[in-house]
Amino acid sequence: MPEKSNNITYEIREHIGTISSWDSGWNRELNLISWNGAKPKYDIREWDEEHERMSKGITLHPWEMRNLVDLYLADNSRKAVAEGKAKEAERRARRAEQRRSGDELLVDDVSQSSAENTVLCQTCLDQVNDLNEGGQSQTPFTPEALDETGASEGTPLIEDEGKAEF
Repeated sequence: MPEKSNNITYEIREHIGTISSWDSGWNRELNLISWNGAKPKYDIREWDEEHERMSKGITLHPWEMRNLVDLYLADNSRKAVAEGKAKEAERRARRAEQRRSGDELLVDDVSQSSAENTVLCQTCLDQVNDLNEGGQSQTPFTPEALDETGASEGTPLIEDEGKAEF
């Protein structure tokens, strides 16, 4: 039976980054490490300041690290999409309630709606300019004032650089 050696050698080939640090001087790090002269692998573990002592950790092949990153990014993307859908549903519900009650729509509601961002009407621009100047809007934005394109009747649609279309 071959003899087992308790000597494990390592060489930190690349310090990628510190994940967290403690007052004791130990750091949780992501490194590329060659263990016992083998091909380097990604390694997550805690190290003392001199990199002489280490805790238990996890070593990952490059394809495992790629999978880990992909899983993390996919999870964050799912959460961001769900959050965006929830905010949009909330915005739509608030706008529907405002329409039912006959209240004016807030400038914020108009500017954040992707459907209404495609065509801005002069009434909206006047209202935003009034508010930006610190005053009350003289041109209230109400749902009844809009036709199906999102523009007030008789108000020119803003296209590009000074060109208007009725």
